[in-house]
Amino acid sequence: MYRNTIPAALLFSLLGFGTEPVYANWEVYKFLDVGVTATDNLQQFLGEELVYSVRPSVELSFRGNRFNTDILASVEAYRFEERGDSIVDPRISLNTTGTLVDNLLYLDSTLDVGKVLPGDDFFDLNEDADTQGRLKFNPFFARRIGRFADVYLGYGHQSLDNEFDGSIDFQLDSLGFSLNRGPQFGGFIWGVGGNFERSRIADEDLEQSFNSRSVFASVGSTLGQTVFFEVIAGQEVNDITEVSLDDDPAAFYAARLHYTPSERTNLVVGFSDRFFAEGPTLSFDHRVRNSTISASWTRDVSNAEINLSPVTTFTEDTISVVPTTNIDLLGGDGSTRRLFVIEQFSFGYKLAGRRSDLVVDAIFADQQEIGGDLDRTELIGRIAFDRHLSPLTTLRLQYEHLVEEDVDEDTRNENRIGLRLIYNFDRKERVSVIEEGGGS
Repeated sequence: MYRNTIPAALLFSLLGFGTEPVYANWEVYKFLDVGVTATDNLQQFLGEELVYSVRPSVELSFRGNRFNTDILASVEAYRFEERGDSIVDPRISLNTTGTLVDNLLYLDSTLDVGKVLPGDDFFDLNEDADTQGRLKFNPFFARRIGRFADVYLGYGHQSLDNEFDGSIDFQLDSLGFSLNRGPQFGGFIWGVGGNFERSRIADEDLEQSFNSRSVFASVGSTLGQTVFFEVIAGQEVNDITEVSLDDDPAAFYAARLHYTPSERTNLVVGFSDRFFAEGPTLSFDHRVRNSTISASWTRDVSNAEINLSPVTTFTEDTISVVPTTNIDLLGGDGSTRRLFVIEQFSFGYKLAGRRSDLVVDAIFADQQEIGGDLDRTELIGRIAFDRHLSPLTTLRLQYEHLVEEDVDEDTRNENRIGLRLIYNFDRKERVSVIEEGGGS
């Protein structure tokens, strides 16, 4: 395996400290979660199980004039009734966003350490699970050139250390550039840019890499104050180890219509054609008073197998001009040995009442290996009901249904029902953007 170290300057950036004075206050939020989950088919093939869990957590929220930082530290203990074993998992998540140089250079970074990282499934834990370290680091340059255009230049880094021993197992580095006249300027819009991505996997003495690069141009126009359309065209080159791609440039194009009648509603519909297939684009978000609805439909290529979280969450998806999600170290095993076409549909609805909240959401994903035999579909659906018993206490009842089907039409099902009691010591809402992982 190759080694990689985090520079001291990055650590200071992650913690939100700069060379200039920072004026802000730290807020402390303390929580205690106690829960029990019953499943009829643990990991979809191990049979019935009853899992007890308890998790105390502390969140530090820092809001400064240059940096915002959220640090979430917790210790979660699990007890598996049928198997008769217990697991204790301490973990920490840190997210920092801020300004390095006013109106010029910015930073977005995340660091996670633990056996179960955000979005993972606590049922996969075992006594021999290693502590993982995961880093995302994204400094970028952004500047508006008068009323002419916006310029962006950004570097992205993701790395994953499965044993947290200083040896990086998976690493992704990317560089993106764009110069565009967006819809905020009105009238005729245009853009040019490019992306480069390189991922590496280290497995004992084996190292493999996946390179992807693209250039593009876009044109479009605004239609009034609420609608604009754009057409994007360009070329991309993908070079992946042990996959029969000829490394020749492949043309791609996309067309999208954006409709934003108000700040509460955003709709994007479109169509694209890339080297692996044609595919749809759909993103819809709508908020009205105490309810929120969200839906998306995408088709993209990735070198990571799908691994849907057992608990889906509302996310504010940003649709890039050119897809830059070829490699996602955080959504699978990071393997570059195979390349997959993944079509995914998600839906979510949340109703927030005075003392009760209701969440209904689902994700469906279809994965096919390019030049291989893997063909798998996965569905996860959830219904969650929260009852606020007092300003300090919330009771959550949740049901989840998981289905997985492979190329041989073998189907595995799992049903889970859980009950959690959440105690809030500070009478405050959690403000962090850090997702809760594990047995949420």
